[in-house]
Amino acid sequence: MVAPKMIPNLNLYVGPMFSGKSTRLLQQVDRYKFAKKDIVCFKPKMDNRYTQEGFIVTHGGNKVPCVLISTGQDILDFFKDKELPDAIAIDEAFMIDDIANVCLNFFYDKRIDVLVSTLDLSSSLSSFEEVCTLLGHATKIKKCKAVCTVCGSDASYTMRKDEFSNSDVIQVGGEDMYEARCLRHHSNIEI
Repeated sequence: MVAPKMIPNLNLYVGPMFSGKSTRLLQQVDRYKFAKKDIVCFKPKMDNRYTQEGFIVTHGGNKVPCVLISTGQDILDFFKDKELPDAIAIDEAFMIDDIANVCLNFFYDKRIDVLVSTLDLSSSLSSFEEVCTLLGHATKIKKCKAVCTVCGSDASYTMRKDEFSNSDVIQVGGEDMYEARCLRHHSNIEI
């Protein structure tokens, strides 16, 4: 008798910048490795912070090897002639075109675990459509909090610093461009 396939998981780690999303993702990647499960990691090519090409790197300097991609299709192409792993992990999913469809394909059709870390809101407080789609299908969502750079409260929002604030396009950056803020201290909100 053939054993039934395990029920897959679609786990999302969402929140503002500096909230530990990538750190949580890498902790889960380590758990898979300790459990002797095969996991393949991906991140967007455009994320060139910390100049660690081919690595997911946290703000704290932890890193894990990954495949660099531009679109969700790149993940499908990567596995074209390869055996599927037990899981895939994707960092900064909001930067990847068509990532929701591909994640759902791996989750529902290929029946493997999908782990995702991503911003859920832009600095202008707009939702990322692909992330909204994933949130609706997730089996686990961890809303990560940062620390407000103004008052030290929990921060759920990312604020782009003034010198960069005239564009809503995704711009890759770190502390040089962005700060974590609570609702009271986010520039677009008056309380």
